[in-house]
Amino acid sequence: MIYAVRYNDQNITRKESVKLQKELSYSLLRHVVTEFCGREPDFSDIKFRAHGKPYFKSLPIHYNITHTNGLVCLAVHDREVGIDAETLRPYHERRTDRVCTAEEKAAIEASPNKDLEFIKYWTLKESYVKYTGDGLGYGAKNAAFRYHEGGIAHIGSGTSVHQTVSEIENTLYVVSVCSDGGFDHTWRRFPVESFRSAGNLPK
Repeated sequence: MIYAVRYNDQNITRKESVKLQKELSYSLLRHVVTEFCGREPDFSDIKFRAHGKPYFKSLPIHYNITHTNGLVCLAVHDREVGIDAETLRPYHERRTDRVCTAEEKAAIEASPNKDLEFIKYWTLKESYVKYTGDGLGYGAKNAAFRYHEGGIAHIGSGTSVHQTVSEIENTLYVVSVCSDGGFDHTWRRFPVESFRSAGNLPK
């Protein structure tokens, strides 16, 4: 399942936004793990795989967190999972050449909205390397995807892929998830006030 918190990122500095994202990430993780496991998580139980992917050593769940301007998302699954969320950014051909295959670039160039099309591919790549735990050192072009009538396919594996393009409070977000399959793509959104009222976040 995907859990999300939308926060107001207007009139705060980049440093303040990063701090709030971190606080929200841990508060959201604490809330969801408590709901799943019936007890609050011990964050000292979090360990890291070879390329930095975190996991709970003693809990039977897998999780992954992503954050972007105004949004924090948490994916929770009983198998490996990776999630990435982004807002739109201006399209740059050089960046596309660096991270996309020739087939992906052709699809982006043919799109009437190159900004959106690039971010759709980028979040797929990010979510895939977060799912595998390899990180971007894996090579963005090696995480190749193809859109087809039935959805989206990762080229070269049977990885389960899901993507949502959604406008939340006048901001367009692209959220992609890669997993071993069986992932519940239902969204559950929490108001940021619910964490503040619980005393987990500063006013």
